[in-house]
Amino acid sequence: MEVKIIIDDKLYNANREKDFITLKDISNKEPNKCITIIAENPLSGAIYRYNNYGKKEWQLIGTMLGYA
Repeated sequence: MEVKIIIDDKLYNANREKDFITLKDISNKEPNKCITIIAENPLSGAIYRYNNYGKKEWQLIGTMLGYA
């Protein structure tokens, strides 16, 4: 699995020592930015946003089904 995190045109690599990265790991990189994450599996996915309107929390803002 390849994980790419882009915040304000900066590319961050996920920690390769872990098999997964959490939303908390991502928000700790840039805690004051508004961050949107698209988490994809082959047939489904979810879209999350952090710090929307200054709220320092993750919100599920959408889902995906099937291949795009």
